[in-house]
Amino acid sequence: MATNTEPTPKLPHSDKSKERWRLSSTMSELPELVATSKSFSEVAAERRTVRRLSELELDSTMAIIRMIALSREIGVGSNKGRHRKLTISAGALHPVEVLIVSGPAIVEPIIYSDTDDIFGTVTISQLPRFNAEIEGLRTFLPNSSGHFLMFVGNARHVERSYNDPLSLLWRDAGAMMQMFALYASAYGFAFVPLGSTGSGILESIDSPHEDYLALGTALMGRALP
Repeated sequence: MATNTEPTPKLPHSDKSKERWRLSSTMSELPELVATSKSFSEVAAERRTVRRLSELELDSTMAIIRMIALSREIGVGSNKGRHRKLTISAGALHPVEVLIVSGPAIVEPIIYSDTDDIFGTVTISQLPRFNAEIEGLRTFLPNSSGHFLMFVGNARHVERSYNDPLSLLWRDAGAMMQMFALYASAYGFAFVPLGSTGSGILESIDSPHEDYLALGTALMGRALP
């Protein structure tokens, strides 16, 4: 796949459906989170890098993910069926997905399916390698705890609509991480991007196909003073 050229649209493609992950179990009940009373300007201005985090309840982490990744139906009348997400996306394809790969109450990685609006667990195919990769993530913030997130991009999904689409995945991942940082600040949590794409983790779990790309990792928890 070329990386030195700009993506160009292909002829309209009728199939924009996403491949589904093979989920070993599913879950859907989540709490209603209450945001702080800060204005958006305050949230944006106060967003900062935090280096010490404590644990966050799993259902709170899942609730934040769902709020950001949920596909909301906005179409009415002749536009019925149109959906929108909070994050911007080139071509409105939204190829980036989020997994909770480690942290409190995590036995297997958990992914949110925006197609079905459910969370489900993903099978680990190479456990020793998976564990080693998770330990590597912990070294970035050894004095912190929380949930480790991994952002992955479905290259095959984007390739149906664009030539040379790789840069679109990175752009969308950046937009989604920015939204996570703002939401974490608004709800009194902390979101810290880490210095690893997570490629080793992705290669050690059962993804729908080999054309997924690891785009980044982060730690989410509560900020410590």
